[in-house]
Amino acid sequence: MNQKEIRNYLITRAKLGTIIHYGSLNQLLDTPYDLSNSYERHLLGEDLGEISEFEHSQGRPLLSAIVVAEENKLSGVGFFEMAERLELFDPSKISKKKFLEQEQKKVIDYWKNH
Repeated sequence: MNQKEIRNYLITRAKLGTIIHYGSLNQLLDTPYDLSNSYERHLLGEDLGEISEFEHSQGRPLLSAIVVAEENKLSGVGFFEMAERLELFDPSKISKKKFLEQEQKKVIDYWKNH
């Protein structure tokens, strides 16, 4: 599964109104990342980040917001760093959890209507 396929899969999940765990998404990939390896987790995060940056450039919410860790239901550090870099997230004004919940709602609302 390449980035385009990952994006299309995430859009399908958003239209269904569901989130997905990193591990579950990883299992769908033709060549899954070794998520026990921090470098490979980073590579998966880069793919997701590029998808969300593309979405942002098109005026859409951050699609990768619906991908979360199973243990804490949060996106990874890279997601929040990207959102901060894009000036969408200010950790001095809102918690990561609240921002993520808001972004997930935007993603699901957007794709349910498109």
